[in-house]
Amino acid sequence: SNILCVFVYNFALFFIIRILQGISVSIQIVIGYAVVHDLYDTKKTIKVLATMGMIIVLAPALGPIFGSLIIL
Repeated sequence: SNILCVFVYNFALFFIIRILQGISVSIQIVIGYAVVHDLYDTKKTIKVLATMGMIIVLAPALGPIFGSLIIL
């Protein structure tokens, strides 16, 4: 869906693809948490989920900064 957004030529199609992006991100987050709960014991699960949460919060904040540095 990310690649399709680049080649879209009208707003309606762009809107549909953006909905697909939102659905796919939501699915990935839920599956990630489920896998962590299945693989680790309680103490390790808490540590891994805390790390995942930190990355999920920081990525949208730091992504544009690093992207602009790459462009420069």
